[in-house]
Amino acid sequence: MAFLCLLAYLLVALPCANAAGWIYSVDGEPEWGYGGGSGSPFNWVTTFPDFCSGQRQSPINIDTETAKEVSFNFLNLQGFCSQDRPRHASLRVENNGHSVELHIHGDFFINEGGLPGKQYKVEQLHYHWGNPNAKGSEHAINGRKFDAEMHFVTYDTNYTSITEAKNHVDGVAVFAAMLQVGVNPHFEGSTLDEFISGLPSLGHKGDSYTLPKSQLKDLRGFLPDNIDWFYRYRGSFTTPHCDEHVIWSVWEQPIVIPQSKMNIFYNLYANNATDATQVRLMDNYRPLQEVNGRAILHSHRNNW
Repeated sequence: MAFLCLLAYLLVALPCANAAGWIYSVDGEPEWGYGGGSGSPFNWVTTFPDFCSGQRQSPINIDTETAKEVSFNFLNLQGFCSQDRPRHASLRVENNGHSVELHIHGDFFINEGGLPGKQYKVEQLHYHWGNPNAKGSEHAINGRKFDAEMHFVTYDTNYTSITEAKNHVDGVAVFAAMLQVGVNPHFEGSTLDEFISGLPSLGHKGDSYTLPKSQLKDLRGFLPDNIDWFYRYRGSFTTPHCDEHVIWSVWEQPIVIPQSKMNIFYNLYANNATDATQVRLMDNYRPLQEVNGRAILHSHRNNW
């Protein structure tokens, strides 16, 4: 009986434990990661006390009942569609050991939509996900988590780079989209379908490739259909250093993807291909943080 109990425990715990032991560091800074161990998100407050212990941390649970209704003007996207695509744009995607990140080079901009800055330049997008038995979005809506979450990272063009912008209030604007497993008759052959289908070539940390020109046709395809329904609040980056200079827009409409595409994320690894121990890249999300009285706005513009 004791053996059966132990076996049952392992069957439940292993999917999380499979990704719990990996940590990440840059340029000799303190190590951080996900799951258990010294790099756990629960230890970021003490590891990075000047950044990750503030009162405006992200992600948060969005309570729609207490969100204040506003009516921002429509978000304006520049360079996102084939007809206005920048001539010298390039997209490079990599497995950086803690996420899949798409580096976006070119004149792609977002403005309007109530953003405090005049214009925000697109820097990159990346994903957070869970494991086959647990949801992995960072934000929650009314306590509900989703299968994964995409972050579209931009910075105010008043600054020369995101490195400079993140040191200024509202210098960075991050747009978040939830990914939900389900049936989507329009997904096959879409920009996002082609992108996710190429991720197996990023099996290990350090793997990267440049997307072919054919996939530059529609950066808009990474976003929800309706980008003018969103929740907005002031928060932080969700990874160290957790700088609290981010204006968040969390899109209300999730992006629906097939289970087979979600499974591709679960088959990536957090370490190099030559490492003796191979660890799945899963559960790369930060736990929910306290709202601490922050205002959450809800913009619900109709485009008809």
